[in-house]
Amino acid sequence: MPKLVTVTLLIHGQFPNDTFPEWILSRAKRLNVSGWVKASGDHLVEIFLSGDPILVDAMEVACSLGPIDAQVSSIDKKQENTPEEHYRHPALFIRY
Repeated sequence: MPKLVTVTLLIHGQFPNDTFPEWILSRAKRLNVSGWVKASGDHLVEIFLSGDPILVDAMEVACSLGPIDAQVSSIDKKQENTPEEHYRHPALFIRY
């Protein structure tokens, strides 16, 4: 079984809540990471992310750069326990 890491990313900034989560979904699918994304207000997007450590780091970098209409001011990262179900569904990523 490959080594996986799980993190929660809290992304703070100015971004459209209708398009930024969709952009995150598309990047997560490209990187083959699992988890979910949720817009939590006008200035906060929360991501729960699980996958290969290099790909999780790549996702964090992608989010820090964001799409052209996003202005990310900071990202808070918290290490989580990797739930067993993420071992069975490595490419499942959903939006709440």
